[in-house]
Amino acid sequence: MHKGTSAFMFFKTDIGVDNISVLLALLVPFITHIILIFGTLNLFEHNKTLIKIQDYIKIADE
Repeated sequence: MHKGTSAFMFFKTDIGVDNISVLLALLVPFITHIILIFGTLNLFEHNKTLIKIQDYIKIADE
């Protein structure tokens, strides 16, 4: 990138910016957001399943 330009200037002016910078600026936050959402949902579902497994083991031991 040229000095003093950002990836989002590509949309405002005719200043040339590397395409990879624009793609990274658009895709990295999106992918990070997706990973956080699905990671959080997976963690909560995993915790629910662990409780069920612990209850099953307690019943099997009795």
